[in-house]
Amino acid sequence: MHQDEPDPMPEDDLDWSTGVDGELDWPVVDEEQLENAALNAYLDAEDEYVPLPSEDGFLILSGDNAGSVVTAPPVGSVASRTGNAPPRIDRDEALTGSRPIYLVQRGGKFHRFIPRVLVGLHASYGANLALGAIANLPSANAQAHRNFFALSPVSALRIADPRCYLLDTDILRLPKEPIKPPRG
Repeated sequence: MHQDEPDPMPEDDLDWSTGVDGELDWPVVDEEQLENAALNAYLDAEDEYVPLPSEDGFLILSGDNAGSVVTAPPVGSVASRTGNAPPRIDRDEALTGSRPIYLVQRGGKFHRFIPRVLVGLHASYGANLALGAIANLPSANAQAHRNFFALSPVSALRIADPRCYLLDTDILRLPKEPIKPPRG
């Protein structure tokens, strides 16, 4: 049985030449720089406000002040198209068990996003979800923790975790060599 040869590949405009050591000469992309540029663009977004009718105030959903509550938005600011934000709840109401609690822990690199995440969750699901913020005490100084909790006004629970479990070597600790070669 006769088999036809495949058609040759069409020419493309790509430069497939190799650089030093036979490697392709691709441009180097600084992923951290791209990540930081995206983060800064997000943080520089214009503030968006949603009414909090239960408090006669406005919750800031985006921009540098996301997570804050103000009595009135500035003239010319962007009003939310989502309607009103649910009323904020306090610690005691969050702990009644009437709704699930969603806890968010302050991370290192992207901790500036957490107030926006919490505000977005509250604006969308706050009527059925209690929110909480956690900060690890050894990870930052006292003023940084105060600032973090101040930017989380929708958090009914604010937990400062001293990470005491790290003091007990029998809890959540692996031996020095948890993975060893098989015996035999």
